[in-house]
This record gives sequence, C-alpha cells and structure tokens, in this order.
Amino acid sequence: MKKWMMLLSAAVIFVLIACQHEKPVPPLSNIPIKSYNCSSDTIYFQNDILPILVSNCAMSGCHDKDSHQDGVILTDYVAIMESDIVDRWDAYDSELQEVLTESGDDQMPPLPSSPLPTNTIEAIRNWINQGAINNQCMECDTTQFTFGQGIYPLLERNCLGCHGAGSSDGDFSNYPNIVDNIGTIWTRVSNNEMPPQPVGVGLPDCEKTIIQKWIEAGTPNN
Repeated sequence: MKKWMMLLSAAVIFVLIACQHEKPVPPLSNIPIKSYNCSSDTIYFQNDILPILVSNCAMSGCHDKDSHQDGVILTDYVAIMESDIVDRWDAYDSELQEVLTESGDDQMPPLPSSPLPTNTIEAIRNWINQGAINNQCMECDTTQFTFGQGIYPLLERNCLGCHGAGSSDGDFSNYPNIVDNIGTIWTRVSNNEMPPQPVGVGLPDCEKTIIQKWIEAGTPNN
C-alpha cells in the first residue's frame, strides 16, 4: 500500500512539474493579441517582424501568396506559421532563423540583395524565442519623429527590402537619398501604395503622422 502511495505521489509531482514548464500556445489567427501597455523587452509581430518579412521576402517570385517558393508564404501570420519554418520558443531549431544567417548562394534574401542587418535578425530570433506570438503594440509615440529614432527605423522595417542600397526602384538606405526621394515616399505612403503588401493597407496612421511631422520640421538629419 505504501509503495502504491509513493508511486502515485511521484506521478503527481511529475505532472505538476510538467505543467509548470508547459508554455501556452495561442491558436493560429491573423487577428493579433493587442497590448496597450507595451514592454520594451517584447518583440511585437505586427510592429517589428511582419513589416521586415513583407518588405524583404514576400515579393512576387519569392514568398508571396501567388508565386511562393518551396511552399513558404510570408505575407501574414497564419501563412508564416503554416509554412513550418518557425519552431516556437526555439529560434535555433527554426528554418527561418537558419536561412537568414546563411551566406553566399544560400542566403535569404537571395543575392544580389544584401543580408538583413544583424539587429533585424536578432529581433526575429527574439520574437521566436518569446513564443512566436501574433502580438501587436498599440502604442505609437508621434513625438519621436527624429530621423534616427523615428524615420530611419520605420523605413528600414517597411521599405529597405525593395529600396535598399543600389536599388533601381529608389535607394532609401541613407539620409541624403531619403531626403531626395521624400516627395515620392510621402505620396506613396499617404496613398497606401507603400509598403506594397498587404495591397491597399499601407502604414498605420500613426506612422504616417511621424513621417509627416518630420517633413513639416524640414527633414532634419537628427
């Protein structure tokens, strides 16, 4: 009897320990979990990750819905997760992380595109390690419209995949080129033509306001 009780107690302890380490997995949905009290330590899919993947990977001939390669679609959260390239909580076991750190002919985005910046890859890695959740920060500080803190990070996330250094469609990779093209940038952003995916959606109104305020301030290099 005592032996039976000991075995039962051990089983209960094992279950309790397993439950403590079990991590919740939200159901797949393109409706994000919205946060109105955002953490600087959290990577938000809608704000930080999706714009990077759409700008750099979800183009025609690569990983859009119509001409996707290798069955990988990177246009929205559900498509990304169903493409089986993300292992929740483990970036180093995720194909997405692997291909972004390859070099030469195996790199993604493919040559002649430049590899993603180290800080961008780190953000994707941290998002995966935080559970690869479809989350969204609803905070947007329109007082941060300096070039260094507001404009360049915004364009880097949303535009440099198509408009990186040497792009024939317009190089937005540095301050002089951005200022030279700011009329075109603002026209396309305000008309929801850029970024191109999802079609007709464009940037959030708050981010448009940041660009507009910077233009009205004289496009300073600050």
